[in-house]
Amino acid sequence: MRATRQSGQVMVIVAVWIVALVGSAALILLTGSVEWQRNQLQQLADQSALDAAMKVGVSCDNAKAAAVITAADNFLATQRTRTGSLTVGAGTCAGGFTGTDTFAGGLSETIHYPYRAHQQQVEVILTVSLPISFGAYMGASNTNVTRRAVAQQLNASTAAVSATTLSCTGGQFNVAGGIAASNAISLSGSCAVYAHGRLDAASNSYSDLGNVSVYANGQSWVGGGGLCVGGSNTGSSNAVCADGYQLSGHNATTCGASGTSAFLSAGDAAINANPCAAGTGAVPVPPLSTALPPEPNTDAAAIGTLRNSGGGALGSACAGVKKTTTPLNPSMSRAPTCAAAIAVYNSRSDVPYDYYELAWIEASGNSVWTTDNQLQTQIRNGAAKARARWLNACFTRGLSSPKVRWYSGTKNSGSYPKPPLPRGSFRISPETWPAYSPKTRPRSTSAITQTKCAVR
Repeated sequence: MRATRQSGQVMVIVAVWIVALVGSAALILLTGSVEWQRNQLQQLADQSALDAAMKVGVSCDNAKAAAVITAADNFLATQRTRTGSLTVGAGTCAGGFTGTDTFAGGLSETIHYPYRAHQQQVEVILTVSLPISFGAYMGASNTNVTRRAVAQQLNASTAAVSATTLSCTGGQFNVAGGIAASNAISLSGSCAVYAHGRLDAASNSYSDLGNVSVYANGQSWVGGGGLCVGGSNTGSSNAVCADGYQLSGHNATTCGASGTSAFLSAGDAAINANPCAAGTGAVPVPPLSTALPPEPNTDAAAIGTLRNSGGGALGSACAGVKKTTTPLNPSMSRAPTCAAAIAVYNSRSDVPYDYYELAWIEASGNSVWTTDNQLQTQIRNGAAKARARWLNACFTRGLSSPKVRWYSGTKNSGSYPKPPLPRGSFRISPETWPAYSPKTRPRSTSAITQTKCAVR
């Protein structure tokens, strides 16, 4: 039987698979890069469009359009390095203006304002070109990633006047902003109600478009012989007037006539959508909310007390003093004394007696809530519990007066000179000085309680 030879076949198959694996890896990396770039571009487009929308003002002309487009371009320049310059092409407010610019990393920018003839809207389009590995084998060396965002400047959404029933009995009632009512607005005595648009001069934009909405059906906007004088605080009579739109009805909507009682401001009308325009579906007026949020100053449920870990009021724990007493000679027998009898010395050198050490007392507290008097009181209490007292029976009987001084900062580890221990019936009472040393944040004190024995 003759054997056949197939030398080199495995190597060719492996080489083909390596090329396929490398190509797959490159495709995966490209897909991840594209997705990452999409997220980055979308964020930049959103922020640029929002920044430009803040520059949208009343009416439209070449200068105002250029200002809006420049605002979007300048914001992007704070995030990416500009490699070109902003160019704003010729256009009209009806057809729109277009601005273009380029930035590092193959990023290009296109800005449209007004967007589709809507004066309050601006569009930002960002495109970046990404290279494709092995693109030459697929007939394409790069791919484009494009993201876009449209931002709109909005007026106030809350009416300046909101009422269940609104009645006017004479004169002209002017409102700087919108009006919302549940029941039909009633007029008498040739009275007029006027909702004025609120124009902010600094930004040249409306914070309120001066719209009127009535939940009840069939609101009468102009009565017999009535009229509205646009933009004026006087002269209107027997009418409901508005710089913006007028809308009535929750299931049968009607609008005020433009130029007669509604849309009395041309600048307002240019940017304020007409809910009764041709080809527009009926927009019902929503009911007014009658449930108001609770007043926090009168609602008991809204009043709370902060508690510390011990369950007390927050300030009470902060104002407390923490005290620890460490006896140094617990075997010595001492009679009790009272805290009121403790005397205080400012320094160790002021104490004119020899002494025994009885206890180490340390007190601490918060520097905001704790006073020096509170710390001193705790030191005195600790000294009394340590039974610091005079042991001189010749001068005192019963409870006696120990001496307490402030601690200078160094701990006395012994008595000098050390007196002999008391003997027999001639035993006399020791005198003690808890030493105190104030510190800052957290406030603390420390003391050594010491006993003096007189030499027999």
